[in-house]
Amino acid sequence: MKISLINSVVLPPREIFTESNATEFIKKYHKIKPIKYKAFVLADKIVLYKQKHKLSTYSKLCIHYSEVKYIFTSSVISTSGCFVLCIDSQVDNQCRYELYRINDPISYNSFLETLKYVIGVKTPLQSDNINNDYLLYHSIAYKSDTLKTTRKSSSQDESESLFNFEPSKSNHAYSQ
Repeated sequence: MKISLINSVVLPPREIFTESNATEFIKKYHKIKPIKYKAFVLADKIVLYKQKHKLSTYSKLCIHYSEVKYIFTSSVISTSGCFVLCIDSQVDNQCRYELYRINDPISYNSFLETLKYVIGVKTPLQSDNINNDYLLYHSIAYKSDTLKTTRKSSSQDESESLFNFEPSKSNHAYSQ
């Protein structure tokens, strides 16, 4: 299946995943020229493979299902085929939004159905409870590990919104 990575943005330490931020992320970045990959859906992860270049511009070549916390889509027609994966990576201690596009509607629908099934997407009511638990967990973890954490904000004011931050450092193609 062909999939395109449009953008990846690291969240500041206290920012939580929200549907409104994900929707704004789609609206803001959906017109950026994407990096095209072939996606291989495996039992425990999605592997991204770029045929034309030996070195990938995106250093994270797989997405482990255990790291995907939420999937958000937009109902706006101009952003059809776009979706945001909310990734909470335990490997590099970063939370980020990753915007992808699948142009083929059949592949798009089957991919999202498969991904939702594999990660066990919750209903909106359950998602609100999870967001509260997520916020509580990350605020406690942030307070207890302030000196040890490797998650860094790209801004001096950590209270700023996600959209005042630059794209992920792992995605060099989008540095502006």
